[in-house]
Amino acid sequence: MASDSNPLPDSVPTASHPRGDGFFAPVGETSLVAERDALYRDNQLHRERPARLAAGDWDGTTPVSVLGLEQMTISRLFRAGIVRLAQLLETPVEDLWRSIGRHGINDIMERLALQGLTLRPHNDYERWRLGLVEPQQIALAVAPDRPVTDLWPHLGLALTDLLQKRGRFRVADLAPRDQEELLQLYRLGKSNLRKIQTVLEQIAPRADGAWRERIDRALRLMAARNAGRNSSARGAAPLRLIEESDGSA
Repeated sequence: MASDSNPLPDSVPTASHPRGDGFFAPVGETSLVAERDALYRDNQLHRERPARLAAGDWDGTTPVSVLGLEQMTISRLFRAGIVRLAQLLETPVEDLWRSIGRHGINDIMERLALQGLTLRPHNDYERWRLGLVEPQQIALAVAPDRPVTDLWPHLGLALTDLLQKRGRFRVADLAPRDQEELLQLYRLGKSNLRKIQTVLEQIAPRADGAWRERIDRALRLMAARNAGRNSSARGAAPLRLIEESDGSA
């Protein structure tokens, strides 16, 4: 059997001393390449021989390599300057997503779970962007002044961007108050309007007061116009939309 051509140095932390004492020598005593290689070798060791860390087995000096991550994940973490376990746990998920990607985050979350640890809390929309939750599992924002970007998982990025280009920045902007506003929404296209209508139908049961009244009115306007278009297509006289008093939120 061939001998190990790249043995682990004595200074590399192992399961028996995971805190990483002496793992990273002071600046000037080791090169960046040597530091990287030591991190990679230690990561491989923990990947081959995973061990559960006790509460007192790690601290602020413990290298992230104790998780035994995939090679690509540990490489990207090193390039991002995240070399300590404490650093990783303090880094926002959005920053990690930009640095190491979705697959890397899933790898990290899986390895952290084995240690009884988790990343910093993240909201439903961050979880959706990371592919960790389906759109139908996300509770819709119901407040009329919430940004329309909160509805990305339900409307899609293309429609959300289009709405903002048309000056519709709030959730309330999706609920037309009269025929003129309804016609402006219809200019977004039939499929897009259907997405908006579906979102309003899902929001309605959670809304109340003037906001609920505005949603209900918007849905009646949409239903009347759809019925009118269908009747017109069959050769019948289109239904006239009934103007109502403004119950805007």
